[in-house]
Amino acid sequence: MLKHQISAIHICGVPDGPYRYGGFYFEIHPYCGPSELLPNGDPVNRNPSRKFLRTWEIFSKLRQADKDLYAAK
Repeated sequence: MLKHQISAIHICGVPDGPYRYGGFYFEIHPYCGPSELLPNGDPVNRNPSRKFLRTWEIFSKLRQADKDLYAAK
């Protein structure tokens, strides 16, 4: 009898953030990109809005020193 092995690969990375910018609370995952968060830190379970994506585009172009000013405390 042939046995099949199933392997799972778990890719884990530490997200940057969280940040508060342009009225949004979010973190930046190294593989998945920006993820909007609820006030309690859980991810928002919906596709990102156009407003969030526009805000993210502006934020992503900031220098790291400027991004650090928006780090959520």
